[in-house]
Amino acid sequence: MNRFKQLAFWRYWALGLSTLLVLASLGVLAGKGLVLGQDFTGGMVQEIHISQPVTSQTLADTLSPLLGERPQVVQNGDDWRIRYQGDPGPDFSLADSLSQALGSQVTVHSASFVGGQVGDGQVAQSALAVALAALGILAYLALRFEWRLASGALLALLHDVALVLGVFSLLGLEFDLSVLAALLAVMGYSVNDSIVVADRLRETLGKRNRTPIAQLVDNAIRATFSRTLVTSGTTLFTVGALLWLGGEPLFGFALTLFVGIVVGTWSSIFVAATVGELFGLKAEHYLKKPREPKEGERLPAYRPY
Repeated sequence: MNRFKQLAFWRYWALGLSTLLVLASLGVLAGKGLVLGQDFTGGMVQEIHISQPVTSQTLADTLSPLLGERPQVVQNGDDWRIRYQGDPGPDFSLADSLSQALGSQVTVHSASFVGGQVGDGQVAQSALAVALAALGILAYLALRFEWRLASGALLALLHDVALVLGVFSLLGLEFDLSVLAALLAVMGYSVNDSIVVADRLRETLGKRNRTPIAQLVDNAIRATFSRTLVTSGTTLFTVGALLWLGGEPLFGFALTLFVGIVVGTWSSIFVAATVGELFGLKAEHYLKKPREPKEGERLPAYRPY
């Protein structure tokens, strides 16, 4: 309990740790970049049917040496969807090679190629989607909060996005449209969590409270702490089940949500309001200025913070 009373101390240390993690994530992104999926780079998609039952792990392991890369394998009823980026050559036949490797009859139902221009278009549209989401969030924060508190929520959002992308870059995981969709969801989740704390802090600051700002920030976090843990805990339970049971096709999507919720909860507690405090947030920034008295009217004395 005494440690919880010294929340300001831990907030400052946590903010320093978050800063180091963000710098490390940016360094990994600059050095390794992101492994873009076929949605962005183009490649081949084939729908096949295998006469004998086979698992996705076995199929992917069998195809890897044949294609020179590990393909994305998705089961669709009795059929399989194979996605890969490389070009094995004009003489390569997926059905023949896979039939010999598995000892089963393989039938190709359809094959399509996603060109580079389509991939470039997906990159541009994805960047536009992220930019529009960020601008919308920025506009909302600017209208809802004073700039110091809004800046804290915005930096917490950037913190969460940087750490999620850093995890994907560090692990060499594929970044595709499903991961992008999850990242946009993480952005909304992060801002929502930060706003809960910021709104409670704003409410406290508007009451001409003479308590030091660090203590007010601590009180706002304590008041919303149980709500934050319950919301994040129940969401993590669901996403964790999806991560564990969803299989390879949903792994990137579920991992993005899982990491995003964890770092989003961390940033809403330790980053957003702390940054506003370090930017010089004071109670007087949310106090209403006294109105000018009308002729002959006497107003009570105004005592500023």
